[in-house]
Amino acid sequence: MSFLTISVLTRKDSAVRSPYAPVESKNQRAAIRATLTGPDTCTALGLTATGSSPVLSLCRQLLAKGVDPNRPLEAWRGPVICLRVVSIGIGARLEINAYGTGFRPHRGADTGSPAAPNAPTRHRARRKAA
Repeated sequence: MSFLTISVLTRKDSAVRSPYAPVESKNQRAAIRATLTGPDTCTALGLTATGSSPVLSLCRQLLAKGVDPNRPLEAWRGPVICLRVVSIGIGARLEINAYGTGFRPHRGADTGSPAAPNAPTRHRARRKAA
């Protein structure tokens, strides 16, 4: 003999959650609020980053200052939220790709060509005629 179980959904259980709604957890930390000013400046917790991707640069600066890498960051321009970084640890490892259409792993400072610019030339010393 088998039993059929029917669960009753309450109104709270049956509500559909938007896929864009933030997931709340007991261990969730307060987001760092960053302010975007101008086209290339981002400020938070007394640090300022400038450049083509100031939010990601700010994530690297925050990590260097010892901020918890699991903390999220929200970038605001006035009353409008522009960008939410899930964790500054993830944001610090990214940079804008060459096409400006997405992200790639952060490579650090561009060092230029691997060849030495003024490499010594290899030549034989000429023998003097006697």
